[in-house]
Amino acid sequence: MKKRTLKKMTMGLGLVAGVSLMSACTKTVPYDPVYKEKVHAKSEIDTGAEYLYVASSDASSRDDMGTSDATPYMQGQEKIVKFRFTEDTLRIVEIEEDARLKSNELNEKILLEIPIQHVEYRCAEDRYGKCTNKEEENNEKNWANKANFIPDLSKVKSPGLSLLPVESGKLWGDSCYRETSSRFLDYKLEKGALNIQVEKTFTASIDCLSSLNGLQSLSDLQSRIVYHYSFTKLNGITSKDYKTVSYPRKDEGTFGFFSTEYRKYDVDFTRTEKMRQDFMNRWNPDRKEVVYYMTENFNKPEFAAIKKASETAFARVNQGLKDAGIDLRLTLKDGSGKASGDARNSMLIMVEDPVAGGPLGYGPSVANPRTGEIVSARVVMYYGNMLQGLSMTYDELVKEMKREKKNGDLFKASAAADGKKASASMNGRVLSDELKNEMSMRNSITSRLAAKLARDASQSYGKIRHESLQKGSKNLSSATTRWTTDNFARMSEKQFMKLTMQSAAKSEPEDRIAAMSSGHCMYPSELFPFDEAIAKGLDSKLSGDLKPWEDLSDAEKNEVIALVGPEIWIPTLIHEIGHNLGLRHNFGGSEDKDNFYSAAELAKMNVKHKVPYSSVMDYGQRELNLLPTLGKYDIAALKFGYLRQVEKADGKFVEVKTTIKDLEKADANLKLKDYQYCSDEHVEVNPNCKRFDEGTTRTEIVTSLIEQYEKFYNLRNLRRGRENFTQMTDRGYMGRIRSTFGYIRAFMENYEMIKARFKVADNDEAWTQVEWLKDVKNAALISGRFFVKVLKTPDLHCAIARRSEP
Repeated sequence: MKKRTLKKMTMGLGLVAGVSLMSACTKTVPYDPVYKEKVHAKSEIDTGAEYLYVASSDASSRDDMGTSDATPYMQGQEKIVKFRFTEDTLRIVEIEEDARLKSNELNEKILLEIPIQHVEYRCAEDRYGKCTNKEEENNEKNWANKANFIPDLSKVKSPGLSLLPVESGKLWGDSCYRETSSRFLDYKLEKGALNIQVEKTFTASIDCLSSLNGLQSLSDLQSRIVYHYSFTKLNGITSKDYKTVSYPRKDEGTFGFFSTEYRKYDVDFTRTEKMRQDFMNRWNPDRKEVVYYMTENFNKPEFAAIKKASETAFARVNQGLKDAGIDLRLTLKDGSGKASGDARNSMLIMVEDPVAGGPLGYGPSVANPRTGEIVSARVVMYYGNMLQGLSMTYDELVKEMKREKKNGDLFKASAAADGKKASASMNGRVLSDELKNEMSMRNSITSRLAAKLARDASQSYGKIRHESLQKGSKNLSSATTRWTTDNFARMSEKQFMKLTMQSAAKSEPEDRIAAMSSGHCMYPSELFPFDEAIAKGLDSKLSGDLKPWEDLSDAEKNEVIALVGPEIWIPTLIHEIGHNLGLRHNFGGSEDKDNFYSAAELAKMNVKHKVPYSSVMDYGQRELNLLPTLGKYDIAALKFGYLRQVEKADGKFVEVKTTIKDLEKADANLKLKDYQYCSDEHVEVNPNCKRFDEGTTRTEIVTSLIEQYEKFYNLRNLRRGRENFTQMTDRGYMGRIRSTFGYIRAFMENYEMIKARFKVADNDEAWTQVEWLKDVKNAALISGRFFVKVLKTPDLHCAIARRSEP
């Protein structure tokens, strides 16, 4: 009985165990995947789509020792690219625009290559072909058929050339810098965009330093730069409804905008003018808002005043846009988490560290290479450079205030304080001989213009009568001011920059920054905008004890910085935002007296002093009288660019449906309101077009230049607290003097050119009866007397004698 019971129990347990085992076999075994790191589906990269590629530099190491090519947050040239998968790399190529040449893959220019591994995964099968729920890599497929890839961004190659800091020197075989290391920092691949950051370390040759005196250690020759490569789907960042604006010579010589050149081959594969289109760079005028993101350092407590000043600058620009009738507004927001190098972001960036080369501001934009539509922009403000230059400006201001304070007119004192670092530094940016030789071709173009006008105005027997000169003088003045509009400007801005940068690469580092300023929207740090309120504020803040900078305590220095800093910041930021809106420099603003703001107009802006500029895009000579907002020229230019309207001489506005030339053809009696305009490529060709000049006539301009030269004697020749003051700086000193003399001499050469081309004798009555020619001759005489005075001034000699025989 017991045995039978035990047997039944044993059979029951076996049955339970069998059922349990069968039940376990029906459960799903967890899938065991292969560990994957940075594996991406190829579908994340749309190889059929076009992308907008922009390379830029992000942060760089502190660099105030002279390796000026390491300037941070510089932007490269925009390009339209596509992604191509090869067996070993993900290749980014600049596409061929001509449909007839697309079949030749070698016409695609390789800009970037990322080593990759093609991978695909599958479920491992047992011997019966059933899935084992364990994943394995599929090595049986060809690389082209694999669905995924793994990028090795530590080995990114950039065979494409760029205008980025340091790398730009490679364009012309510059060997100043040697790359010593490179490391991958980060990347982000998302829908419609890819952003890559790589840090590179360079060592500079001593020959690349702008000043050996700044070199304290060999470590100062090292620069670390973060490069940012941004790719954004073109159709995701541009406007579908954007209408291009043709921007031919006549328009370009009237209102200055940056432009985009779109070139194609003709039917016979030749390059012809009709196959080249120039488009104005501007934001989509139908756009209502552009959001700028501030870098996180604006939120530091010590920069509260600078942040407020930035908000003030944006408010003033928005007021100018409103005055122009433009609906677009600029909004300033916190930029936490925003990458400055991402082409989708418009940024306001503050660089706290000092940077060699002295930029105070920089305002590039990103535009569609096919249409000129601006899709994003950045303003970089170099706070460290502002502080570096403030002490010299302060000392000159204090000196003049003390000199004039006895007269009881403090504003007169501050207004007289134009002795500053500005002109000395500006003159230090003189183009070296090599660069000037490359640019000398422009003088012959000016001569040809004058010759053409001379032929038109000539009378029989080659004698020019007074009435002909009277009639032709305005045309000649206009032609020499805007000569590039008819001739040299057709060598587009980018070509001009190519010439300038190529020459600069072979010249002094100072020249390189000066050259880059022409097309890269830089604002030199020497332009410090004081006004009478600042002078009075300094007086009250320091309790009337106007001591030299080096005698101020740290607390007093911080008070000066807090007071003056925002006043420096605002006009510089407005100038750079003007670049972001598409505006180029206008150095004719200082001559354009018919379009200066009146005293009543300035009073409405709470500006109590005269402002002798029609454009905030000018470089002013004095810090005391720079425009604190958009000028009348700027508003007219924006109205032309965004609303396609121009003002007639009678004050009424007319629509520009195509171009100004077409508008004038349609109405022979049309007379437009005149604005003075000249830009970087006009400088040094015409004495009227100068950076940092002041005056509305040649006589006033040359007189101002001579006054500058004489007032800056102490700044040039005395130590004034400089750490190093030796013969090592003589080369730079010579360059600055040569530049100053060249500017002043230009007025004599202008007189000689007109005299020779028009065959006008020195004693011709035209020189005394034609107002414009009277000004030309008077300026030449002032220039000549200055050089006679210099020649008559004896050199300084040091005599050594024994005390016993003095």
